[in-house]
Amino acid sequence: MGNNVFEAVFIDNSKCIGCVNCMKRCPTKAIRIVKGKAVVDHSRCIGCGECVRVCQKKAVYPNFDYFDIIKQKTFKYKIALVSPAYFGQFNTAKSADYLLSALLKIGFDGVYETARASKMLSLLTLDEMRQGKLPKPCISTSCPVCVELILMCFHDLKKNLAPYIPAAHVAAKKARKEAVKKTGLKPDEIGVFFLSPCPAHANAIRQELYKSDCGIDGVLSLKEVSLKVMNVKITDEDKKISCVAGAADMLTAVVGGEVKNIGSNRALAVDGIENVISALKELEDGKLPGVEFIELNACPGGCVSGVMNIENGYFAKSTMIRLKKEDLKNKTNVTDSVDEPAEYYKRPDEWQVNNAYYQLDKDFKQAFEKMRVLEQVKAHLPGFDCGMCGAPSCKDFAEDVAKGKADIKRCIKYRIDKDKE
Repeated sequence: MGNNVFEAVFIDNSKCIGCVNCMKRCPTKAIRIVKGKAVVDHSRCIGCGECVRVCQKKAVYPNFDYFDIIKQKTFKYKIALVSPAYFGQFNTAKSADYLLSALLKIGFDGVYETARASKMLSLLTLDEMRQGKLPKPCISTSCPVCVELILMCFHDLKKNLAPYIPAAHVAAKKARKEAVKKTGLKPDEIGVFFLSPCPAHANAIRQELYKSDCGIDGVLSLKEVSLKVMNVKITDEDKKISCVAGAADMLTAVVGGEVKNIGSNRALAVDGIENVISALKELEDGKLPGVEFIELNACPGGCVSGVMNIENGYFAKSTMIRLKKEDLKNKTNVTDSVDEPAEYYKRPDEWQVNNAYYQLDKDFKQAFEKMRVLEQVKAHLPGFDCGMCGAPSCKDFAEDVAKGKADIKRCIKYRIDKDKE
């Protein structure tokens, strides 16, 4: 983890009614209700977007770079890094080539499919697994939400994380290299922008989660870009780009796609943040013997269900499968190989744990004293976990009181009991 704290989500106080849905849903207890409004502790936020997903008032917004960034910066050549989930946003689309070519019409000069990089990482993973160079089980690092969750809440599993940077980072380096060769421009004259299905990728880049100098100049919302593409008409004359990634590689945006690419018979694919947490607990307890590789997806169904997409995840998956069968089946797709040293695809240093979830204080003596106060406060609380105090559970409320962030009198049951005395 880097030292930067990035605000992955925003709360619109004019819309927030303090309903506690987001607070109860947050997997890292990063949200509190203060004076009737949701407040996010961004040091604990992992950018999963679950608060965005459950907010019925649409008061929570993901943070990303708006499309105008590609015009504000003086890049001479602008590349769109296309997530496979992009192809699922257009249920009437008949051709992946047309969808890629449409990106040129809205302001990009070139595209690079991150599915190509996914294939490279799958090949490398399989090769290093066979050589015994990876931990068992090896946990994929493709989903930054799941990586941050492990580094924050499952410290013992840090050693099981694959050493690789995600496909978007590999794609950024590859795309810039190809563009330099094609255009003759200097690397810093080329802008690389990732079309992301969720805020976690922006969060990971800003907080230097992967310690990767990948050169992504902006993280754009897949929703915003897709809406612009929907207003563009593409004819046969406009088709200037052909889909390069293999048909199977495109489905890495769907749960199980990475496992299928690796081809191991002892692999596990998990989706949905609750299921991910459950699987990590099982793994931590040693209850998953024999598993060699684990693919984790925080979003249900995979990246096709990211909160920065337009289409419903199930419909998006259906569209992608249709394109694979109808549009890509007869095409000769380029399958990229691992053509760089293994270190090119890897994180340059070891994973660092994030103590934001557990740490009461950086000073040991202060932390010990706060732990004593926490236990005293918890003993006076009812254990209902009702959320009326503004914290997701009685334990979390006791922690807030111990840290001086809350008054124990905010607990209604505590006040009632005191009045009876």
